[in-house]
Amino acid sequence: MKKLTSQIILVLFLCGAASANEMHNVAPTNYEISGSDVQGNSAYTISVVLNHDVKITTIEALDVSIYKKRLSVPAEIIAQAENPDLGSISVKNDSGVFGSYFYIRVPFGKKGFFCKKKPYIYISSLPAMNGGDLEAKVLDPCK
Repeated sequence: MKKLTSQIILVLFLCGAASANEMHNVAPTNYEISGSDVQGNSAYTISVVLNHDVKITTIEALDVSIYKKRLSVPAEIIAQAENPDLGSISVKNDSGVFGSYFYIRVPFGKKGFFCKKKPYIYISSLPAMNGGDLEAKVLDPCK
């Protein structure tokens, strides 16, 4: 009887330990990407907050800072961006006589059937170093 009791206790303990160490696959929700301009100065920060639903991932907030200018991308633009591809964000720095321009692309959705490109949120800086504004819009290369 003593042996049976110790076996039951051992089985219950192992079952409890197995369920306590269960791994849960949870996707991250906050991302922050930062970088420098061609002169090596800290230039931009992209902050993204995602909402992972069962079938789709949506952007809850997208904030971009270029130099000292900050833009919170408006809700009507964010609402169009389902399933963003954060691994394919591209940042281009065009430095010239009139200042440093940044072009940021945040791709989302599915590729087009014929043109094989994704739509993206396009964020650009008119010479942000010199006090220009940031603007955001949705561009679809397939249209």
